[in-house]
Amino acid sequence: MSQPPRVLVVDDEETQRESLAALLVAEGIEAVLCDGAADGLQRLHRREHFDLIISDIVMPDMDGIEFADHVRRLQSAIPVVLVTGHDSVVDRVIASGNIALLKPYSAAALKRVLNEQLGRE
Repeated sequence: MSQPPRVLVVDDEETQRESLAALLVAEGIEAVLCDGAADGLQRLHRREHFDLIISDIVMPDMDGIEFADHVRRLQSAIPVVLVTGHDSVVDRVIASGNIALLKPYSAAALKRVLNEQLGRE
């Protein structure tokens, strides 16, 4: 039996992390939660395996786009989905080579992004 996909969730807001984790678990995905970019980068420095990273853009220690740039330098093969409530930054997210997911998103929209990024049907 194969391992479930492993997704790193990075968000400084606990309720957002927990809500996203519940949606991921419902999709059969292992969610690893981090309360900010520093924690997420620490896990990547330890070479933990992740199939996907989902990060908020607005965080106090480092914004999501900067975090995604660090991810790309550490483990370039991991796709990064950046979540934002501000449609004005979607173009910046796409220009940075990441995937944008606009809040509030539906479970169906999240599932579509997961399926695309994880190669699932």
